[in-house]
Amino acid sequence: DMFLQYWVIKPDIDSLQGHFLEAAVASHAIHNEACHNCLSRNSLRWNGGIQSPWTDMECIFCESCYEIKSKRNMEKVEMNSDRNCFNG
Repeated sequence: DMFLQYWVIKPDIDSLQGHFLEAAVASHAIHNEACHNCLSRNSLRWNGGIQSPWTDMECIFCESCYEIKSKRNMEKVEMNSDRNCFNG
């Protein structure tokens, strides 16, 4: 009952907005962008979900992984990208 009340009746608006933004960015990238690593077009595939929590998209040719993050505060975005920036 408490689970239902927390997740269904009182949704976390920030979390829902973050999921929506991630889905919109992933959809755009899959249909319009090339892989940043191998420059292949039409090679990005959605890979998100519970089974792969750290990979939202993956290139089918070079297997580069992409994680989409959304934050309200640009300082948090910059701090996260400084800590986790790597090629491939």
